[in-house]
Amino acid sequence: MTNEIVTGAAQPVEPARSKGKYCLFDTVTIELDGGGQRVLTKASAASEVAAAIRRRGKGQFYLSTYGGQTGFTASGSTMALRPMPITTTWR
Repeated sequence: MTNEIVTGAAQPVEPARSKGKYCLFDTVTIELDGGGQRVLTKASAASEVAAAIRRRGKGQFYLSTYGGQTGFTASGSTMALRPMPITTTWR
């Protein structure tokens, strides 16, 4: 399991699919505060975090990778969020 904190703004993107409160994004691009981009594939997020990714949310994204899938939680001034578990099985 890998954990990482990325600070920046997510480029708006619609999820490839959703199930319950979880959304799966094929590709999420985060524009880093220090310049550059971080591109993530097969990323999932729940509720408010997924909504923030859809509308270009800014802040700190907490990423965890397990089994080839990346999960998001986030915090930031434009995202009134609390950490949420990012575990799901996609079929």
